[in-house]
Amino acid sequence: MKGIILYATISFFLFSCRTSHKTERTALNREFKSNFTVLDSIAQEKKGIYTLNHKQISFLYLIGEWTGVEGSMDYTGVPKFTQNDLNFWKDWFKRNKANLSIADYQTTFNLYERIMKTSKILDSDLEYLEIIRKKYRQLK
Repeated sequence: MKGIILYATISFFLFSCRTSHKTERTALNREFKSNFTVLDSIAQEKKGIYTLNHKQISFLYLIGEWTGVEGSMDYTGVPKFTQNDLNFWKDWFKRNKANLSIADYQTTFNLYERIMKTSKILDSDLEYLEIIRKKYRQLK
């Protein structure tokens, strides 16, 4: 009887972990695809001023840092990246999405958002960003 209860408990735990991991992976996929959709619309335009919110700007910096193909904003707020950059980011994501950590993404993303909103960056922020940058730039 104890064996059945132990087996049922372990099975439930493993199923819960797998479901949780799948839910996190789905959320991460949705997050990347949503941001790629916004960047797609920008890349298709030839000129003009684009209004990006903090979330989209944070993603632009994050994906650039993680892949080594930098995206940025100029002093007027115009996003600076090419269609080739965007295609590279999408391909990189497809190849590496199984290796991405939702915790790394959320921490890095929130850090970029905080920096943009407050204009304050701490030494510990820079240290963290450097560690994460190195970790994800190793992916091919």
